[in-house]
Amino acid sequence: MAKAIGGASSLLAISLAAVVTVLSSPGCSPCALDAPDEDGDRLECSLELEAGTDPSVADSDGDGYLDGDEVTEGSDPTDPSDLIYQGGWPYYWDKDSIDGPAWFYDAGSDTKVRPRVGVTLPRLLTVDQFGDEVEVYDFAYQGKPIMLDLSTEWCAPCKAIARWLEESDDSILEDYPWWNPNWSGIPELVADREVYWLTVLYEDSAGMDAYPRVASRWYDDYPLPYVPVLADTEDRMNRWLRNTGIPTANLLDEEMTMLTHSDRGIEASFDLLVEMF
Repeated sequence: MAKAIGGASSLLAISLAAVVTVLSSPGCSPCALDAPDEDGDRLECSLELEAGTDPSVADSDGDGYLDGDEVTEGSDPTDPSDLIYQGGWPYYWDKDSIDGPAWFYDAGSDTKVRPRVGVTLPRLLTVDQFGDEVEVYDFAYQGKPIMLDLSTEWCAPCKAIARWLEESDDSILEDYPWWNPNWSGIPELVADREVYWLTVLYEDSAGMDAYPRVASRWYDDYPLPYVPVLADTEDRMNRWLRNTGIPTANLLDEEMTMLTHSDRGIEASFDLLVEMF
């Protein structure tokens, strides 16, 4: 019996040594199989080793995305050039918990809500200027307000606003009757990433529904690396707002709650953004 116990003890020691060896990789800290997510990247230690990431560093490749989020979305957490979004847009891991309503024109839904101040934006899937499918809810809970800039390729004042953001030149807009000199600081707020500015395009230059190339063409003309240009290929936002004219802009808080509601015009949202800063 004593011999059997000794043999089992030796086997256990060998097994534990193997575990320590397996759970230690070059450039990484060793961890136990049942270790918690010590670096807070939403990836347990055993999964860190499987992915080749450092269990002591939340963002192993330094690309701005947590290791666990990259594993969830299928990008390589050890390759800084392989991003969740090519544009580097934010990612909200718990977006499924946002209790947004359905689009009111969708059949078979009992959560239809029309837009108004205080309403949560419905979940919107778009295609950006790099061809990535972008969830607007990924901009939630990042500690910043979100400006939804509804535009089309054929809209001259929409293009003027894009130029104004790019060049920070008030003379581009000052001849429009709605211009307000109090808005002069908005381009700087956008450039400093104090607010997320999302340009949502719903029609091309011929008035047809937007498609991915519409977003990339817009970006070619107004190459702002910090402004996502989103093709709303199903025209959801425009129809939900029952838009009567453009440019139209609405401001959201970080919870995706509408702080303004306009179906035409930018004044209320621009004024409120200035007040917030």
